[in-house]
Amino acid sequence: MAHARARAPGRRRQRVCHVLQESRHAQKGLGSYIAGPSLAILEKYLNQSLTKPFIPYEAALKDYVAADEAATRYKNLAAYYGQYKHFWVGNGPFFLYSVKPTEKIITLRKFAGFADPTDKWARFASRSSPRSRLPDPAASRLVRRQNSR
Repeated sequence: MAHARARAPGRRRQRVCHVLQESRHAQKGLGSYIAGPSLAILEKYLNQSLTKPFIPYEAALKDYVAADEAATRYKNLAAYYGQYKHFWVGNGPFFLYSVKPTEKIITLRKFAGFADPTDKWARFASRSSPRSRLPDPAASRLVRRQNSR
């Protein structure tokens, strides 16, 4: 378990900053997936979607998402919200485990079901230098001599 703050390195820092920005929006009364009054609004719409089948953008998505699949997804979202008390759902190697907007602390945990192997990006950890092979000056003189005959 790691507490992530705004000074986490690299891409993780960007994600953490974005989540903390969401937290700041919640403190100002703006919409947020992780804290504040917007959670009650999102929960209301989730409950409506659980009772009445709903496919967002149905005209465009009806060929790709069946009503029973949408219902299953809403049930899964309700279970997720019940466990973690927020709507920040992702598909990366970490998930938002807990939110403390007053303290400006979030907790990320490793998502064990993440599909990529842990060493997928390891090849980028070290810098490689390009290598070039210069022709042997003696060999180029020999080629010029043969062409001139």
